[in-house]
Amino acid sequence: MRVSDADREAAVEMLREHFFAGRLDVEEFTERVELAYDARTIAELRQVESELPAAGRSAPARRKPRLLPGNMSFAVRIHTPKRPREAVDDVLGDVITPLTGLGYLPQSEEPTTRVFARTQRPTWTIVAAVLLFPLGLLALLYSERSQVVVSAMRVDDDLTAVDVYGTAPLAVRRAIRDRAAED
Repeated sequence: MRVSDADREAAVEMLREHFFAGRLDVEEFTERVELAYDARTIAELRQVESELPAAGRSAPARRKPRLLPGNMSFAVRIHTPKRPREAVDDVLGDVITPLTGLGYLPQSEEPTTRVFARTQRPTWTIVAAVLLFPLGLLALLYSERSQVVVSAMRVDDDLTAVDVYGTAPLAVRRAIRDRAAED
């Protein structure tokens, strides 16, 4: 049986809830969303939802963003009465300094979704290149890419949900956590 656009959107919304509950990491969330939008049949759409509890079976757990050093995945939802476009600008106003200070550059600037990314070479690649010369030079081909997505959507007439997720270092995660604590 074929699926409709509404079925695909419902599956993506369910995936978003599981992502914010901590059941999916950024990579798996992105992969499953792509599969959901590509699904043509109910069987393909059910495959996207495999290994996840049904919507009403368990209440999503609220987790605090971990504040450990290093590049880590995170997901935060902020509720605000502002319109989606204004809400994205408001949240970015509080976190843009640590983002740009750590080398994040804008990748996509839609009115209700902003994507920032950075690419960096980890220190271990330089150490490997020196210690394991000449074969260690291959380590210099490796680089880490991380991104932060700020996306807003209207949940009802008076409330907008701003989702901030991705992979970022401690300074960015702390700024986002502090911004979320204000609301």
